[in-house]
Amino acid sequence: MILNIKHTAMILRIILSIHLLAFSIKVNGQNGNCQKLIVGVYFTGIEEELLPILNEKYGSKSRMEWIDEIDSKVLKILRDNSPEIEFFSSLKDQSKDPDYLFVYHLAVIAIDTEVIIPADSISYIDPMTNWHVTEYLDPIYDSEPGFWVLSRLVVNSPCYPNLRWILEVELSKNLDLDQAIHENLMSYYRMINIIDEHERKKSAPAREPEMEIKLEKEYLSPLDKETRQMELYVKVKDCHGRYVYYPSSSNQPVYYQKNTDRCEYKAATGCHRLFDYEGFATVLIGPEYRAIGEYHLKKGIDPAIETVTLKTCGISDRANRTEVKNIIIRGLEVMVKPVRKVIYFDEQTEIILSFNEVDPGGEKEPISGKELKVKIEGLVNGEISPKSNFVTDYKGEVRINYQAGDMDDQITIIASYQPPDYPDKAVGKGSIIVKPPEYDATVTLKKILFTQMFTSSIEDQYHKPCQVHSENRYSLEETIEASLYVVLKMEYSEIMPLFNQRWEYYKPIAANISNFAIYHNEERYAYGNSTGNECASGGFETIVRTEQDITKQKISEPLVGYWIIAYDKETNKAVKLLPAGYSIDYDFNVTDLLHSRQWDDKGEKEDNNKSQKTSQFHNFEVGPVEDPKPDPTYKPHLQGIYDYIRETVGDSIFAEIPVLPISPQGSEEIPEINPDILVQFGDGKRYFGGRGYKVMNKEIDNGFEKQEESYIWQVARKRKE
Repeated sequence: MILNIKHTAMILRIILSIHLLAFSIKVNGQNGNCQKLIVGVYFTGIEEELLPILNEKYGSKSRMEWIDEIDSKVLKILRDNSPEIEFFSSLKDQSKDPDYLFVYHLAVIAIDTEVIIPADSISYIDPMTNWHVTEYLDPIYDSEPGFWVLSRLVVNSPCYPNLRWILEVELSKNLDLDQAIHENLMSYYRMINIIDEHERKKSAPAREPEMEIKLEKEYLSPLDKETRQMELYVKVKDCHGRYVYYPSSSNQPVYYQKNTDRCEYKAATGCHRLFDYEGFATVLIGPEYRAIGEYHLKKGIDPAIETVTLKTCGISDRANRTEVKNIIIRGLEVMVKPVRKVIYFDEQTEIILSFNEVDPGGEKEPISGKELKVKIEGLVNGEISPKSNFVTDYKGEVRINYQAGDMDDQITIIASYQPPDYPDKAVGKGSIIVKPPEYDATVTLKKILFTQMFTSSIEDQYHKPCQVHSENRYSLEETIEASLYVVLKMEYSEIMPLFNQRWEYYKPIAANISNFAIYHNEERYAYGNSTGNECASGGFETIVRTEQDITKQKISEPLVGYWIIAYDKETNKAVKLLPAGYSIDYDFNVTDLLHSRQWDDKGEKEDNNKSQKTSQFHNFEVGPVEDPKPDPTYKPHLQGIYDYIRETVGDSIFAEIPVLPISPQGSEEIPEINPDILVQFGDGKRYFGGRGYKVMNKEIDNGFEKQEESYIWQVARKRKE
């Protein structure tokens, strides 16, 4: 075969042009899910040397007429060979977005025909070496211009790095144009099989990819280094349902947004990261069929929902995918809550510092074991305790006691938490105003009611040939805490001779709820399962957890009636407090969280539900808890009764009253009172109080019920004796 230099250079130029074309063609895309494959047919054109030969052999036509005729032939053969594929010509439609590119080129080439000089050989003895040498001469052929067809099948992928795999390259030549084309295209017979085999071996890039995105954690938080970072996993699945991974540097990429409002992307350990492109980091799918990226919280204290944009690519432009994933950022909240915002000289109050994580919906999670920094402004001669080591308890709280000094005017409590190696901090403030006394006494009341209940039953029933096993459990733990603060003004005082006591009558001028909370943990559990060789096997499991949150609260008639402090006439010390209680009206929200499972021979399914409702018109008594007993302060005094009568009617009338017989004291009926109202501690004059405690245990069907009640009251008098 004899090829001149011109033909050789032309062939090299054609090969190079087809290679460049395969990697440069880009068309518009559209969405789809495992749709019919689309292959774009791209004819690179007719070389100038080819047109005269075509006209000489097959009749004269224009260059465009030849291009159209040849392209139509190629399309017909491809469609006949692979009807499962949609083929289109780029010459007629440039709007379509193909999955694969079929690129072909047609050129003229010299093709050997008859032998002019046959092959020969010459044998002789080399005079220099005395060796026997045989030289072989190639035959020389006559040649005719023929047709040369070069084609290649290429993945049309917009991915970066470049994933435009070349599936197959074919070269054919023939003196006849149709035969040259036919021989070339027959190498692609059943092109669908060629493509399927390629996608099976090289799953990247994915055809019509879908991303599965999973977060390592539920949320980010500024609290510490660990809570400020999170891995984000992305798996890519093709339209056949196969997860994509190809072990090479030419693998399926996932593009992670580098910077968001408050977060920053960082490469995960062991993850194959390439370059950054237009604000996105390029990460390749790893052996675990996933890409991994880390997001680090860099600033901010408030709760938020951060959006992260993720992208991937595939076969064709319409395979480009973009998804937005929400990352929950919990904020840090420090709150300073004085139990009383206005107090008087020498009085005490409690300051509650609370430290919580807060999600964007307002739900709070207490943070325990963290030390808060506390600063007190305006403190002159008042007292704060403790003075240091403000570490949060299991409720996320720190409690500080403050006793007001007579030189204090207003104090401001500033509490803060500075997360380590973080630019921002959580800060809370609260103030207390200090005033001179404007009242005669104050009363603080506190009651705690703890309720516990538990029932459990297990039953097995046999209905031949079936066995039914069932379980039921109910548990409740509820604590209700209430604290009240009452400011009193004395109206008058009178002697009670029958009791041998002096009673002071106080009118409430202010009554406030210092604290009212319900801690409710209720769970119902039900389980059932049926088994047996001839039975329909199956069952269920249901768990319902109930939570309660107070929505409204107020003291019922806070300023109605009198409070009475009873003093023993002989010691002039307080002995009891009447009526010693208040009532709180309240509403609360009930949240039921349902988790259920059902199963049978066909499989298992789960369900989760959440329901809410409001429960109204509830009442909690903040008062004595112990059962009534005879009043130990009841000590009637005969002389006291006589003195009271003389003072009331006068000496002259009193002298005419006959002496009345008095029954022995032991025969009198002593009135009963709740022991809680008796003074049990304090000096009985300026500061005193009492307490009570009651436990009730009761057996119920398949379980028990228990109630514990505790009550304490304290009076601080400002009147001087």
